Amino acid sequence: MNKYGFFTPDDKYKITNPYTPEPWLHYLIRVNQPGTETFCSGVTYTGGGFDVRGTHENTFVDTKLHLNDEDNMGRYIYIYDRDDKDLFTTTWQPIRKKNQSLNTTLEFGKITFNSEYNGIKTTQVMVVPEEFDGWIQNVTIKNCSDKVKNLTLYPFVPIHMGDALDRLLAGDNDGFFGGSYYDSELKSIVFRRNHGISIKDNRDDINGMLGNVAIFHSTLNNKSTKYDTNLENFYGSRFNNQKNPGAILNDSLKSENTPYLRNACGVFKNEVTINPGESLEFAVTLISGSTNDYYNNGKKEFKRYLDLIHNGDKREFMIKNVVSWWEKTLNRLNIYSPDEKINHGFKWLQYQCEIVYILNRMKSRYHTGYEYGWGFRDILQDILYTFPYRGMEMAGVLKHISTQMFNSGKTYHNFFIDQLGNRSIEASDDPIWFANAVVKYCKESGDFNFLDEVTDYADKKEGLGDFKGSILEHCIKGLDSVWADSSPRHLPYMKDCDWNDDLNENRKGSGPNRDVESVMVAQQLYSGLIDMANLFRASDRRVELVKEYEDRALKIKNSIKEYCMDKEGYFKRALFNEEQEADLGSSESEFAKIFLEPQAFGINSGVADEEQGRKSLDAVKKYLDSKWGAMLCYPVYSDLSENKKLPKRTWNIEKEPPAMKENGGIFMHLNAWLVQSYCMVGQGAEAVAHYQKNLPENMSADQDVYKSEPYVYPEYVRGKGIDSHGRGGHTWLTGTAPTMHMALTEYIFGVRADYGGLVIDPCVDPKWSNFKMERNFRGARYIINFTNPNCVEKGVRMISVNGTNISGNIVPPQKEGSINKISVVMG
Repeated sequence: MNKYGFFTPDDKYKITNPYTPEPWLHYLIRVNQPGTETFCSGVTYTGGGFDVRGTHENTFVDTKLHLNDEDNMGRYIYIYDRDDKDLFTTTWQPIRKKNQSLNTTLEFGKITFNSEYNGIKTTQVMVVPEEFDGWIQNVTIKNCSDKVKNLTLYPFVPIHMGDALDRLLAGDNDGFFGGSYYDSELKSIVFRRNHGISIKDNRDDINGMLGNVAIFHSTLNNKSTKYDTNLENFYGSRFNNQKNPGAILNDSLKSENTPYLRNACGVFKNEVTINPGESLEFAVTLISGSTNDYYNNGKKEFKRYLDLIHNGDKREFMIKNVVSWWEKTLNRLNIYSPDEKINHGFKWLQYQCEIVYILNRMKSRYHTGYEYGWGFRDILQDILYTFPYRGMEMAGVLKHISTQMFNSGKTYHNFFIDQLGNRSIEASDDPIWFANAVVKYCKESGDFNFLDEVTDYADKKEGLGDFKGSILEHCIKGLDSVWADSSPRHLPYMKDCDWNDDLNENRKGSGPNRDVESVMVAQQLYSGLIDMANLFRASDRRVELVKEYEDRALKIKNSIKEYCMDKEGYFKRALFNEEQEADLGSSESEFAKIFLEPQAFGINSGVADEEQGRKSLDAVKKYLDSKWGAMLCYPVYSDLSENKKLPKRTWNIEKEPPAMKENGGIFMHLNAWLVQSYCMVGQGAEAVAHYQKNLPENMSADQDVYKSEPYVYPEYVRGKGIDSHGRGGHTWLTGTAPTMHMALTEYIFGVRADYGGLVIDPCVDPKWSNFKMERNFRGARYIINFTNPNCVEKGVRMISVNGTNISGNIVPPQKEGSINKISVVMG
């Protein structure tokens, strides 16, 4: 527990002090929707946030482009006490009454605001239902005083509809292409957008309009409800704002429609009287529906959704249905360790993984969504989490991602819904991640027929030719393209960047550079070639390539050992063709003498033997480790910021602030791979200790230093060499989550899928005498109980399946629908 909140025994997080160092965020998403279509609400614990469907091309509730630090624009319910002439909200912001209490409970798929002020107690439950795109707020107001309360309620929402990028480029002019008005039949404010993507409508049927119409509604509305649709009217003056809206203080809502969306909002006036001890329950909703339905189909969908909202029992069912869905989904894999922080942290890790998988790097406190869409590499790392939860369901996702690869084996670096992807960046590692994900899918599902599925290459959408290929051919072309873009020493070129996007030197010609060799990508390619050779064998496909791929891998491994080792015994980061310059990540360099990436990947790829692995880990402990985890590189580049010298190269890593992001930040993603590395060399105590150190709850022990949300992982924490060392950054939408999930479940617990079944290979703190995992695998349930009577870190002495001992440490697939008890004795 910190001074702002705590975990409850049932794995919820409760915030009790609204003065948190940053505006902590929660995510609510519409379940059972593909990421390209998912409606998402980002909700802060004081009612701020945003709504978006898919990528930046379809935003709704928006607080300009990012949440501001004050977090004072959001979905609010203002309450005006007509007798006391007093104004406050159900979520404390933006008025921030000093005597108002607020505690907010975050749970999976739901957020609940509980507030009390001046004898009025409010409870506000918000979910994104499964039934439609949009959100519901179920609100209860109770009069706890001994006098009648005459109140006026003002449900309020700020609105932007359409493409966030257009809004950024065109400014307020973009707002003229839309409009809002009160629909007396629906008793709702309707927001339309005059152009945009068609969503699920036929573009010709809606004449180029955005395929969504949004309605804002309160169940207290009637045909004569007063309202407004414009912030200028709501504020009443340009010197007023959401803290002191003139339309409320002066009782002057104009009930005006607005034929544009500049400064758009929705607000209603609902007058109520509540007797002492009595309560009022109502709902507020934003519904995003079909433009075609609204204009051409008699609003049938909208009317059906509003019927659901107006029925209290059905509202309650929708809320419970969301919570139940999350419970069932997360329970597909459970872990039980001797550390309670690991246990309840794991539930939040699962939830974060689901959000990351659906949203990738879309809208957040740090990402607008317009600048990135889906990252090719990012989404392929993110979906690795999903395989134990969804198995064969992921085939469709992989097929969609395959269409972002070109016939050459190169890929978009990032892609969108209705526009072409980004070809301007050739990241040397991107194609490897596709083959990696396909291998993981086949191990989890056993579905080798998937390799024969045929999909388009990205050439087709670019008008470069109608090229198609099987999934296996996509994998082969991707790996072959990286091999072809390698130096005569068989080390892949860095090109525009590799996994570290800030190793991004400006191009010297028309194509990506070929004067830097990436050690990390060499390690990845080595592993990728070995994995693909094994897939050829297991699937009995393209077996004629096995020897060629294994020969390539051996050449890469030999080159790494010959050229990529520092004299201190650890892996360098990159090699320069210019002989006069020290290699990147070399002990001879002034800055960045060592990087974390090649130490972790050198071990995890299998390039390093156990002795080399231990040397690399010793170097990590000596140079990179800290209270919050291991830094990406050390010492940090500081010439530009501290010595006022120009950077030596054009890449961003030398231009980043010292000890932040790629310039020596503590990248949690890499620390997850580091946990795996400790397991790979059998250091279970170190692996568990490092995992525990990186738990959000532990990193945030001093919340005023850490500042970020204590219930989800950040992308990075600021490293050594800066006054704000220990501050978290870029929480929620980060590949840290799926990689931490993999580190814990597949390497500490040691349960991972392989072609022949479930590998059981735990690596734990020797103090762990008993622990447990439950997970699904190929249609069966596995309840795996571990005992560690001899207090070892690694090693399995015996495994029994349903009471029968087996040889080896691979549990064969069991009958579909069966529940199986697996006993594992370490030793």
